[in-house]
This record gives sequence, C-alpha cells and structure tokens, in this order.
Amino acid sequence: MNVLVLGKGAREHAIAWKLSLSPLVDKVFVMPGNPGITLLDDIPCISEDPTDFDILKSVCKRESISMAIIGPEKYLELGMADTLSKNGIATIGPSREGAKLESSKFHSKKLMRDSGIPTADFDFFTKYEDALTYINTWPFENGLVIKADGLASGKGVFVCDTLEQAKADLKLLCIENPLALENPTHVLIEEKLDGKELSAFAISDGVDHLYIGDACDYKKQGDGNTGHNTGGMGCYSPADWISNDERQYIRRQILDKLFSSLKQKNIQFQGIVFAGIMKCTNGDLKVLEFNTRFGDPEAQVIIPRIEGDLAKIFHACAHKKLSLVKDQFQLSNQSTCNVVKASGGYPGIEQPLNLNNKISIDPELFKEKSRKLFFSGVSKQENYLINTGGRVLGITATANDRSEAISKAYQALEYVKFEGEYFRTDIGS
Repeated sequence: MNVLVLGKGAREHAIAWKLSLSPLVDKVFVMPGNPGITLLDDIPCISEDPTDFDILKSVCKRESISMAIIGPEKYLELGMADTLSKNGIATIGPSREGAKLESSKFHSKKLMRDSGIPTADFDFFTKYEDALTYINTWPFENGLVIKADGLASGKGVFVCDTLEQAKADLKLLCIENPLALENPTHVLIEEKLDGKELSAFAISDGVDHLYIGDACDYKKQGDGNTGHNTGGMGCYSPADWISNDERQYIRRQILDKLFSSLKQKNIQFQGIVFAGIMKCTNGDLKVLEFNTRFGDPEAQVIIPRIEGDLAKIFHACAHKKLSLVKDQFQLSNQSTCNVVKASGGYPGIEQPLNLNNKISIDPELFKEKSRKLFFSGVSKQENYLINTGGRVLGITATANDRSEAISKAYQALEYVKFEGEYFRTDIGS
C-alpha cells in the first residue's frame, strides 16, 4: 500500500522512517514534510498544504493513498481524520470529536472527573478577572498550575510556586497572549502535583486498545527543568522507574476507563492516545493531560523500540481489527534517549529565534545503526539545510540501558552543528 504521513516535524520523520521498513508498504509520502526527511531516508515530501482539504483529497487520489497517519494535534482539531475517512482512506487519528480530548482542557478534565480517572483538583475560568480573583485566594504552600484551554504546542502550561509568579504568568497568558491563542482568557487552574512525570501510550481501533510503551519527556527549556515550557527538549524510554504493577494500574484505572468512556459517549477513536501522568511523591498516579497522537519527541524514542511491523499494527487499527495482531506487537528491552537541538531563543516567548543558519552534518554520525537523526524545523538552501524553526532536529540513540543511551546520544550531537544551537545537557538524568 501507499501510505501518507501528515505533518512536518521529527515525529512524522520517525513514523515515516519506520513505515518505510515494512514489506506491506510500497511507498511512504510525508505532507508537507521537510527537506531533512527526503535527504536522510529518501522519502518523498509533498510540500502542498494538507489543511486545504481539497488539495489533501487530490493528493490521496493522485498518489493512490490507502492509509494515512495524522501527526499534529492541530490537524486532528480541524477534522482531518473525518475528511479522510469519509473519502475512503483508512486513517490513524481520532475524529474531531475524539480530538477534543486534547484540544480542550475543559472537555478533557470533565471527562476524567466523570469517568473516575485520577487527576489533580481543578477549576475552569473564561474571564481573566475571575481567574485572578481565584488565584488571590490560593494557598501557595504547594503552588498551582495554569493551563491554556486550547492547543498551545506544549507551551501553554505555567507552574507557579508564588502568588507573584502566578499573577505574572496569568497576565502573560491571558492579556499579552504570546501564544496567539484564540481564547486566551479560557484557562484551567489546578493543584500542583509533585513527583516524576511519564507519558504512557496506547493505540485504539475504536473497539480494542493496546499499550505500546512509555517514555519520559523534558518539557522545560533549561537544565534542571528551568525556564519556559516547550514542545519537548528530549526524552528517554522506557520509564524504567515504574513497576509492572504500576503499569497495570495505568492500563486499568486510566486507559481502560478512558476508552470505555469514549465508547459510551459514541466518540469515534481510531488512533494514538498518550496520557501525561505524574507519579506523586506519595506514590499516587494521576493524569496531567491526555494527547490524541504520538508525542514529539516521545515518538522518536518509542518508535525505534517497536519490533516488527508498525504498518501492520496501524492497518489493523484503521480497520477495527487490532485484536488480530495485538499478540504480534513487541517492544525491545533496550533503552533509547533523544536529545533535541533547538534554535537559539527557543521557545520564542522572550526573544526571537536565531534562524537561517547552515546545518553541518558529519557522515561519521551514520556509521552506527544505533543512532538515528530526525529532522524538524529545517529548510533547504542550495545544497544544504538551514534551521527555520524552533526545534530543529533530534538525535536518538539505542543501547542496553538508559545510561549508555544517554552517553551515545550526547556523543552523536557533536556530529550535527549550526550557529546559535541550543540543547539541554541533562536529558535522561
């Protein structure tokens, strides 16, 4: 079959690369993709705009696409899965209604509360003044968290330890609106949970679902988890500090309840869910958020650990036959670590990005199969790549344990350089 991966980042690069290895796949296309994907893996990119659904349908017809995988959350919010499915394309990605699990914090938290899924206490606000009044009454012994209701590319979460910080962050989010949100005053305020975070992933065909791994993402911009939230600065897999009993708890008390609730509400969901989960200092596991697609950079560490044919799993999921291939799914026992290189100034909240710099790549990088380079915010200029986005690339290393994977990933970073580059030095620690 011919497969179309929708999106332009390193997540889509990772998905396309893995699908290209499948004997079931004749050709993989990425739309719109980026020049790094074509450069490294000889996977053609279609630079047309996939959010123009007439163009999207035309491309699917022209390239005889039989299956599509939707990467970005924004595409799901726009209803891309609905459009593809109505036009006979088997699709990995939930309906627009299913995507509300991520696109609206209000909707998601209400579903958690109604389904008995463990999560932090919370309140909703649609007016800045009401949220400010609420914050002024908050006991700050444990801090609070302010979240934008809508999609914010991972940058709409503010963890506040003092009243002054909370007021400043609320004003930044609601009034200054650097994230250009459609409804910046629609915010969720919830209790701050202390502990360690992990992301737990599952795939659903609308009838059945399958746990496909876990990872630990580093959202903060700076070392020691300082600075602004980003789309992710690095990641490792698996979350080797949780037990098998805790994984069973995640399956039964979080994922089973989630998919049961979606079915009860007749919400069509054929795609990926990942639950952002906090293992609190008292041992409780609570959901921070749900996302309705592969995470980025989580995809860059989970997909390399998937043994066997990912296209077969996706195909079965898109045709409501996941139960027939569940037993064939297997994750490697090895560990992976991914480190993101970003443009200077990222995430672009306080200063502009340092862009349009030449990226140099040493061929020595590719001499080890245990290292993989995934491109995101790049463009082509003459015969080389330049950085044109916030997160530019990610390097994933695979090894027998986390410590070795971390070491190999950071060694590999030396083979790819560009002016003004920025990366965290503590991913995995």
